[in-house]
Amino acid sequence: MLATLAPYASHMIATQSHNPRALNADTLAEHARRYVADVRVNPNPAAALTEARRLAAADGAVLVTGSLYLLAELAEERA
Repeated sequence: MLATLAPYASHMIATQSHNPRALNADTLAEHARRYVADVRVNPNPAAALTEARRLAAADGAVLVTGSLYLLAELAEERA
């Protein structure tokens, strides 16, 4: 998935859900650095999304990928 999405990404922020089976954000970042030049690590999903929005600015877009657990955590933050 990283190789497929990388051509569309100028930045990537690796994060992780609180699910005990989640891949560690640092490990994900190690894999991603083979494909994306600017990879940052923020293990807190909500903070990672805030950082991604800041990097995208008004004319950019943010793509969130990962597990349903991660998406659920982000949805709970917005509620």
